[in-house]
Formats: sequence, C-alpha cells, structure tokens
Amino acid sequence: VRARAIRVLAAAREDRALDVVVAALDDPEDEVAVAAIRGVGTLAPPDSIARLVPLFAHPSWRRRAAAADALALAGAVGALGDLAELARRDEYASVRGSALVAALRLDPERGTELAAEHWPEVPSGVRLQLVDPANHDEMSAPSLAGKSLPTEELIALYHQSTVDTLHKWHGQADGVG
Repeated sequence: VRARAIRVLAAAREDRALDVVVAALDDPEDEVAVAAIRGVGTLAPPDSIARLVPLFAHPSWRRRAAAADALALAGAVGALGDLAELARRDEYASVRGSALVAALRLDPERGTELAAEHWPEVPSGVRLQLVDPANHDEMSAPSLAGKSLPTEELIALYHQSTVDTLHKWHGQADGVG
C-alpha cells in the first residue's frame, strides 16, 4: 500500500508530494524505497543528483539500479560520471546494466562509448536491449547497431523468457515453487 501511495503521489507531480516521496527514500522496505527513488526521478527536483547518487553505495542492488534509472528519468546529465563509475564497479550485472541504459538515455554518445567499452561484461538482456533496432531511434545509439549477440545467446534469452512467463502464469514468481 505504501509503495503504491508513493507511486501515485509522484505521478500527481505536485510540489507538496515531493517531501513525502523524499522521506520514503529511507524506508526500510525495498519496494517502498524503490517507488520513492523512481518518484524522485519523475518529480526531478533540482537536487536529484545529490539525493540519488549516494544510493549507489546502498547495500540493496534494487535501490542502486532504481537510482540509475531515476537519474535518467530526471534528465540528470550531470550524473554521467557517477553512472559510468557504477557501470564499471557494481558487483551486480543488473545494476551495471541499469547504469549503462541510463547513460545512453542521458547522453547517447557517451553512453554508447561506455557500453562499447564494457561490451563483454554487459548482461545479455541489456545487450539485447541495446542492439534491438526498435531502440535505435529512441536512444540514438547507431554505433551499437553493429554490435550483435551470438545466435545461441539470443535463443537462450528467448527460452528463458518463455520459462519466466510460464512461471508467472502459474503463480510461480522467479521460477520458484
């Protein structure tokens, strides 16, 4: 309920909602804090970078990934250096991927350079997103258009996605149960 309330408050884009959304950044529940992090990205206050970049050191990978996404939402171009560092050093591939995608959205040229530099370590799902021709207009990353994924990797991604979907249909989140 609290996470949903934060999402609705952020979507309302009212000034008075910002205080509540910002207070929820420190919520002990990841779901609530992640909703608040995305809310800060949506509301894009002038101090977005100061509020979100410190979350790159948070123990929760969900909060670190959400902070990267939120910086892109906020249009925080000033955070590109921090995103590049997160893409280079985070122990979780999904966080590194979120940082790369955020960098691409904020600055397609620098984001493309960063993705190309780390191509072998970029998670398969993120690489698929980056090379998908449907995203090239949106992200303006033409130099990644020449990058590709091995056919075997594409087939494995397809099959894993199918398994994940079947588990969701049968109420077995994340393949457990």
